[in-house]
Amino acid sequence: MIKYFYIFIFFIFIGCSSTTKNMNISELEKNTTTKVYEDISKDAIFEAAKKVFILLGEDQFRIDSYRNNLEVQKTKLSHFPFYAYTTNDIWNISIEEKDGKSIVKINIKRVKDFDEEDSEYLSKDSHNLLLERIDYLLGLNDSWNSCFLSINDVLCDKIDLSIINSPTQDDLIENIFISQREASKSLSEIEDDILADDVVFTLEDSNDDILEKQNDTLEDTQENIDTENELDKRIQELDDIVNDNIDKTLDRITTENE
Repeated sequence: MIKYFYIFIFFIFIGCSSTTKNMNISELEKNTTTKVYEDISKDAIFEAAKKVFILLGEDQFRIDSYRNNLEVQKTKLSHFPFYAYTTNDIWNISIEEKDGKSIVKINIKRVKDFDEEDSEYLSKDSHNLLLERIDYLLGLNDSWNSCFLSINDVLCDKIDLSIINSPTQDDLIENIFISQREASKSLSEIEDDILADDVVFTLEDSNDDILEKQNDTLEDTQENIDTENELDKRIQELDDIVNDNIDKTLDRITTENE
């Protein structure tokens, strides 16, 4: 009977875990913005996204760039007369390039006092503002949306970030189309290239260098031996001269005493 009770508890636990996981996935999907770019390179979009954060505050954002996604974080300390707290805004920007399209997905989560349990997804207004600025840097949008009158404190933080200055013409991304960019290699292709480079290096360069170093070492060793032998010979000659002089001196002293 007890065995069946534990089995019952086990299935309840599994069911609750699955429900929680599904709720988390649903929450993430609900707070994710998706945009499809026709014939725009994934790499160009990533460049534009990174430049948006750099223009806003180069020393305020921590940018981690990966093959298919970008993670950007900004930590802020807010203090008041009787209390203080920190917030950490975490952007996740993923891009999948396929069939001549780049599919961009964006979400942003705010964690309070570094407690993952105390976190919330922020408004999609921030997603849209970021996408508008990405489009501007790609040359797809004619205006840089200003933060001057905005109350959005994610990209329009009037204390920490640059909110007025617009980018210059030099900041625009060049060669934005997929056809203008070198095709990204798959992981297997990258591994093959690395292995091929290693084989070439090992067979052609490394072995030759090792043999040359061995020959050089042997030559250096022989030279050292010859030098040591010559030095020993010279020392012995000097020692013989000294001993001969001592013997002559002793003989002279003995003769004088007699």
